[in-house]
Amino acid sequence: MTIDAVLTNGTIAPLPSNSNIMDLRKNLCGIRAQIIQCVVPPTLNMRGKPPCTDSAEFNFAENQVVRRLTALQNACGAGVLPQANSCMRMLDANMQQCYTKAGLSPSMFGSNETEIKGAIIGKDKEAASRFCGVRNTLFSCMRNVIDSCEGANEYMLLTGYDHASMEASIDLLCGDIDVYVEGLVCFQNPTDAVQKCLDSMSASMVDLAARQIQQNLDMTGFFSEYCKIRVDHLGCDMKAWKQSCSKAGVGLKNEFECTMLPSTCQKNINLQTMLKDNVCNTTSFYKEFRHPAGKNSASQLSTVLASVVTLLSMILIL
Repeated sequence: MTIDAVLTNGTIAPLPSNSNIMDLRKNLCGIRAQIIQCVVPPTLNMRGKPPCTDSAEFNFAENQVVRRLTALQNACGAGVLPQANSCMRMLDANMQQCYTKAGLSPSMFGSNETEIKGAIIGKDKEAASRFCGVRNTLFSCMRNVIDSCEGANEYMLLTGYDHASMEASIDLLCGDIDVYVEGLVCFQNPTDAVQKCLDSMSASMVDLAARQIQQNLDMTGFFSEYCKIRVDHLGCDMKAWKQSCSKAGVGLKNEFECTMLPSTCQKNINLQTMLKDNVCNTTSFYKEFRHPAGKNSASQLSTVLASVVTLLSMILIL
């Protein structure tokens, strides 16, 4: 309770009476290393053991542990990322405002009654066409937000968010709207195989975040493992979706996620063989099924990006 109180300045848990927040923080930081070594190894060792046999539940619990330890690291000036300034802390909110400025509303991506998973550019053809028509306005606004905040682009790259890759991946979907829209139907219910891939990636990501804190991995070491986890998941995810959805849909989804990879991962020397010869080889995009000669595209697409959402949540804990 005292740790939560100190890390949140008393907003989540009350500070001890007659206490000085700076003194409490100094004392807490003095035993930071001991706290980390006390918490992380036992947590990692519990994965898969009773009563922690449910992977999704354990991922959630471990994520909460990592969030608190990350807050401790940041409070003590020991985090792997540079300290975020005030505009960096507002980046997400300010970039979300760009949707409104571009004339885009939440109703274009779903409704209060129905969640449409993976509606990246819209919930139907009308919404997707409208989104794609104003995407350059949206991108311009987002770039202005990033450029007006000193160090923001570098900071975001360190968290695994590559804005240039995001724009390129959206352009890809906008070039295949019919395939995108039809695929929203097929992939609203992930199969057990798909969920297994997602749980495995989530477990690897949160374990990596915990080990980064415990072992003080630098960004080079962290991203080396981070990128491999992302690429391994691409292969697992593509194979799983092929069991239930069309090659056209799986191909567009796979090309989207390959394009979405941060440039750090795309340029990783150790992953080039896997990327170019396997998961991100053009043959894995099944373009011939997305645009068959003499026919209109009538394929289904996997744009369920639960994996991406979870990944971003993993990124945000760093």
